[in-house]
Amino acid sequence: MQALAERGYVPDVIAGASVGALVGAAAAAGRLDALEKWVCALTQRDVWRLVDTTFRGGGVMTGNRLMDAIAECIGDAPIESLPIAYGAVATDLYTAKRSGCATART
Repeated sequence: MQALAERGYVPDVIAGASVGALVGAAAAAGRLDALEKWVCALTQRDVWRLVDTTFRGGGVMTGNRLMDAIAECIGDAPIESLPIAYGAVATDLYTAKRSGCATART
């Protein structure tokens, strides 16, 4: 995203899945620099503190601590309010099928 911006490219739409959805959301919100700064400052201890394990439901992480920390870093704005149109796709780990697709201003 930064390389594109350095070359003068500004996307009309940003979309992603998994970590790409997180990076895309930060970019669409204009908070990519804040996310990068936060991630680069994390220590190994910080990462372990963000891991919240569970043995329910098919996964081993709930992700609540991580998502709370990310929201604190880049905000938690509705995708409809982002300055760049944004989309994300999620997959149901049980069925391996798309379980959700969120887009704004399509």
